[in-house]
Amino acid sequence: MFRCTHLRYLGALILLCQCSQETHYNQRSPESSISERKTIDNSNIIAQDENKSQKKPKIHPSDEYTPKKESIPSPSKKSPTQNKEEDINEDINEDINEDINEDINEKDKPPPFLLFDRPTSSSIRDSFIPFFQEGLDVTQDLAKVQKEDPDDLYFIRYISFSFLDYLDMTPSEFIALKKTLINSASLTINSLSKDRSVTRPTAINPQMSIFRIDIRDYGWTQSEWDHLVQFYPYTQNFDDSFPIIKEQIETEVPIVRADWLAYEATLPEVYYDLLDIPSDLEQLEERIGVHRIEDILRQIDNPRDHIRIQRAGISPGNSKQTPHHRVVDRHRSNFGFFWISYDFGPPEDQEIKSIFSSPIGPAPFVSDITINRDGDRIKAFKPDGHQVIFSLENGLMGFAIYNENESRIDVADTSVIFDPTNIKDEGIIHVGSSCFKCHFSGLTHVKDEIRDFIDQSTNELFSDEIRSVIHALSSSDHYLLDTITHRDNETLLKKFNETLLFEDNPLVLANILQYYKKDLTLDMAASELNLTSNQLKKAIQYLPIDMRLKLLPLEQGKLPRQEFERLFPHLIEEIFQIRFD
Repeated sequence: MFRCTHLRYLGALILLCQCSQETHYNQRSPESSISERKTIDNSNIIAQDENKSQKKPKIHPSDEYTPKKESIPSPSKKSPTQNKEEDINEDINEDINEDINEDINEKDKPPPFLLFDRPTSSSIRDSFIPFFQEGLDVTQDLAKVQKEDPDDLYFIRYISFSFLDYLDMTPSEFIALKKTLINSASLTINSLSKDRSVTRPTAINPQMSIFRIDIRDYGWTQSEWDHLVQFYPYTQNFDDSFPIIKEQIETEVPIVRADWLAYEATLPEVYYDLLDIPSDLEQLEERIGVHRIEDILRQIDNPRDHIRIQRAGISPGNSKQTPHHRVVDRHRSNFGFFWISYDFGPPEDQEIKSIFSSPIGPAPFVSDITINRDGDRIKAFKPDGHQVIFSLENGLMGFAIYNENESRIDVADTSVIFDPTNIKDEGIIHVGSSCFKCHFSGLTHVKDEIRDFIDQSTNELFSDEIRSVIHALSSSDHYLLDTITHRDNETLLKKFNETLLFEDNPLVLANILQYYKKDLTLDMAASELNLTSNQLKKAIQYLPIDMRLKLLPLEQGKLPRQEFERLFPHLIEEIFQIRFD
């Protein structure tokens, strides 16, 4: 990147931002209670963690995790009603703007945050104001943090929503979009946490365009942060406050876009690293207190004992992710639940890949000694892969994918399981982002088909011994598994609500990931460059011909995100020079 040599213009612009702040933002919303507005008071967000009753340890960051005093959990909001839970289980609308505006009426409410005044002039001299405001706001916030405890500085990072400020939307549309993405970002970050508490990011300005996070709140080390942001594509160095900020908190990337952070952190390698998910399934089970094989064997031996496992067998065509047979087990863990699937590839050996011919398993842990009436042995099923959904220490969901050898993998084998909605990527399931997309509202209800099949079969097919094993693992009460799933989802929804910053906003976990992955329109690209559409149109006229050609897809709203990432630093440099011409 480059350094700005026009310091007199920079100084004047920053002074203008400080002295004329009221001209850049609409009137601040009046004070009102949460119950009246169904949104949190800004004074509770724009704070300095006054809830903390103890000082954080004065330890310089290192590669080892620096523990932090447990934060006071945010009070749980009321659980959504059953109707809301049914609604949230509907598929995500492909058009995010339609999705976030559904059933929202902002006309009679004051805005929950100050709205940025978009420039009416197409003059490029008015560009980058939110970028400069970011540096100013972060500098002021770091001064407050330093005054409270200088050692905290090393753990402070910032996430930004300024890429939304210049979108050409009505106020109600803008408020709905921003609230949705803020809620989604908070939930995503907490779903990447190794800490036992849920901690919401803290807004540092009345526009809620920048939020502070303390990486200790999520169990992250400074080196983990640096690894996460090492390829951040939106760094800009024309603001002279950024070198000072970097030096203060000792990181090259102190501020990142919230949507990029959510996207990057849910890529497989980074996701596994942040949550420190073991490479071996048995190690994961040991870490979170799951005794999977022991649970199965003990329940077979003592079926009348308390329930350790609940099993569902699913036949081909009844699972959205596989055309083959599937078995799903639910176990308890130290932090809540542990759901694991036994998935099968193409039936080369039909006998051990069908829940009807091999209703017991998994092999080799469960032996195939059970005999039918004729004395023939029935083999235990042997899976080709596993998907795991488990409770994190803070009660939210964690995900992992393991192969037939129970070794961790980044993407699932599409011959075993696939995502039918991921047409662009040929159905590949990536751990992290794909899992958030599928389980945006919690766990999926499954129905067992094994027990009814066994009970309706004649004695010539299955012996009493097999029947007793199936009866031990699968309940005769079809509603029991539904009840367990419903209870797990209720617990999850309570945790989801703890991450909310806006209670009246529909919460969809995958929204911020979807937003980032969308192809860019002219309006989106302009806003991400801190320009209006008219300003970007004018700027494009002065760009080099090769760059102008690369931006042509913007008119059709089809500029791929990866292409925009590559162009971003060059666009910033060119436009920054144009504004002084």
